[in-house]
Amino acid sequence: MVRLACISLPRIDLQIVALRHPEWKQFPATVVTEEKPLGRITAANRAAYSAGVRPGMRYASALSICPDLRAGVVEPHERESLRERLLEILRDFSPRVEPARDDHALFWVDAAGLERIYDSLGKWAGAIESSVQAEGLVCSIAVGFSRFGTYAAAKVKRRITIFDRADVETAEAQRAPVGVLPLDHEVLERLHQLGIYTIRDFCRFSPGALRRRFGREVEQLQRFARGDEQLPIQAEDACRPVRREMRLLYPEGAVDALIHHQLSLLRELVAQAWSQQQLISELTLEFRPEYWPGRADAGSEGPEADDGTRREHIVTSRPTIDRRKLERLIRLRLENLRLPGPVVLLSLTAALLPTERSQDDLFATPSRRDPRKALGAISELCAELGNDAVQCAELADAHLPEEQYRWRRVDRLHLPRPDDAHDASRPVLVRRMLHEPLPLGRLPDEYDDPRIRGPYELSGGWWQSAYRREYYYLQDRSGRLMWIYYDAPRKEWMVQGIVE
Repeated sequence: MVRLACISLPRIDLQIVALRHPEWKQFPATVVTEEKPLGRITAANRAAYSAGVRPGMRYASALSICPDLRAGVVEPHERESLRERLLEILRDFSPRVEPARDDHALFWVDAAGLERIYDSLGKWAGAIESSVQAEGLVCSIAVGFSRFGTYAAAKVKRRITIFDRADVETAEAQRAPVGVLPLDHEVLERLHQLGIYTIRDFCRFSPGALRRRFGREVEQLQRFARGDEQLPIQAEDACRPVRREMRLLYPEGAVDALIHHQLSLLRELVAQAWSQQQLISELTLEFRPEYWPGRADAGSEGPEADDGTRREHIVTSRPTIDRRKLERLIRLRLENLRLPGPVVLLSLTAALLPTERSQDDLFATPSRRDPRKALGAISELCAELGNDAVQCAELADAHLPEEQYRWRRVDRLHLPRPDDAHDASRPVLVRRMLHEPLPLGRLPDEYDDPRIRGPYELSGGWWQSAYRREYYYLQDRSGRLMWIYYDAPRKEWMVQGIVE
C-alpha cells in the first residue's frame, strides 16, 4: 500500500529571519525585498499583522504605522542551505525524500513500511517533528495516500495529521480552500469573483476554459489537485561532491610536482568513493597562485577566478573508480598547463554517483566493438584538448538549412543500425553542408541548361529579418553536384553545400 507524508514549513522566510535574530520573536517582524525605505514587504508575523502591516506595503509606510517594526532580507543561498539541512534530517527517517521544485520548504517522504520500525506512523511523524523543532523550526506533517491529499492537509493544519482511509483524505482535500495552491494574488481574486472558494469548486472548472482564462500553469495546478499526475516519490540523489585540498609550505610552479600533489589527493577521493560504494563522474582541479595582481581586462572570460584560481574541469567517459584511468586523465590535462604564477593552494573535487548494477553485467558477451573503449578514447581526447574537443551534430527545429543542426558535446555513443528498407543496389546521395554559405560570384552562362534542377523556394523570417531563397542543384563541368541558392533580398548566388 502506498503511504507517503508531506512536510511543510509555513512562512519559511519569517522562520529564517527568526533564526538569524531570535530576539525579534517578541516584536513585529517582516521580510522585505531590500533593506531600504522603498523595499516591499513579502511576509509579516502575527504581531505585525495586529499592528496593521500587510504584505505588499512599502517598508517606509509600514514603519509609519508600526514604529517598532523589524525587517530583514532573506537571500536565496539561505533558503538553499536550509533546504539541504532539512534533506539531511528527513533522510534519517526515510531513504526516499523528494523536495518540491518551486518550494524550498515542502517535501514528500515515502512512508511505506516504516510502521514496522516505529510503533505507528504517528510516532514516526512525531520523531520527524521533534528533529525539525530541534533546529528551531516549525513544521506541519500529513501522512496519507496521495500527493495532493497530504499537501492540502499539511498546508491547512498546523499539526500532525494521519489519514487511515483514502476516502477521508480525499474529502478533507476537497473541502480545503483554493488558496492552499501556489496561485498569484490576482488569479486568486479572479477565482473568488467566479465563486470558486474550495478545491472541489476548482476541480469542477472546465480545463479548457481554465487554460484560456488563466494559462497553462493554473491548468497544471488543477491536474495536481485532481490527482491526475500521481507519481511515486522521486528521491533526489543523495550523493554529494567530495573535496580535498592541500596547502603547500612553499610556492610551487613545476607542473610535475603539481601533478604529483593532485594524484595524492585523487587517491584519497578514490578510497572514500570506494568506501561509500559510489563512482566518480567528474573532477574539478583548482590551483591558487601565490600572487595575483588581477587581470587588466576584467570583462574577459577565462579559467581564472577573481582571486586568480585556475580551474580545470574533467568529465569521465563513464562513472568509475579506476584510479589508473583517472590518473591518466589528470596527466593529460595538466601536462601542458600554463599557470600565472607559483601555486600555494590546490584542491580536487569529485562528483559522485551511486553504483548501479544491471542484469547484463552477469554475462560477458564478446563483441567486435567495445563502446566503453571508444568513450574512454573520447574522454582522453577531451582531457588533453578540452571538454568540447569532440562534438557531434544533432537536428534542430528551424527553417534555414544552416540552422537545422547544432553541435553538442559527445557524452554517449549510438551504434549504427542497418536499414532494412534501404536497397543496397541504389546509390545513396548525401548533402555535405558547408560550415557557412559561400558566395558563388555569378551563375554560369548555361542558366537554362538541364543540368540545373529547381527552383525550390524557401521564405520566412518576416517577424524578424525576412529571407527568400531559391534553391537549385547544379552539376558543374567537373561532374560535381552543387547545392546552390539565389538570395533574392541580397541579389546574389550562394553555395550551400555539395551532394556526394
